[in-house]
Amino acid sequence: MKHKPSYSKTAPKMAAKTLNHGFPYPVSYAEDFEIGKITHAKILLDLWKDFDDNTLDKGTHVFADTVRMDFSDGTSFEGKRDAFMDVMKAQRKTFTSFVSVINAIVSLKPKGKDESWACVWGQQTSVAAGKSSSVLINENWMFDKKGKVSYIRQFSAVPQPAV
Repeated sequence: MKHKPSYSKTAPKMAAKTLNHGFPYPVSYAEDFEIGKITHAKILLDLWKDFDDNTLDKGTHVFADTVRMDFSDGTSFEGKRDAFMDVMKAQRKTFTSFVSVINAIVSLKPKGKDESWACVWGQQTSVAAGKSSSVLINENWMFDKKGKVSYIRQFSAVPQPAV
């Protein structure tokens, strides 16, 4: 089990392809998407609900044998499914409550690739050590050709007060 800071070492290998759109940068994934399976979006939301409810064992079966995750704090995990679940359970144990609100979710399938993605945007409010905090969050979950979650990339930001 590795839990280390390093986005580049754990990100899936993506060959950039040059598209004739006048983009100033090469793009690994561009317009070659179609809407993916709604079941992948459902799996992602079920797992978020399991995290909220502290019932993570319910979703262990949807992960691939090896899981990679880049956390929003700059750390990464790469290892076996059971070790990943242990990391997630230890993280969840630090909270006395956890509530997610979903703003948007989409399932996408890159054409010509043996993977699919489910992307979610929302807000999570947690209580740890008696202190409540909220984050805006975006997670991108990659499902392998067997339909198992094999990679997650997470981004977060502190919400600004409404004006």
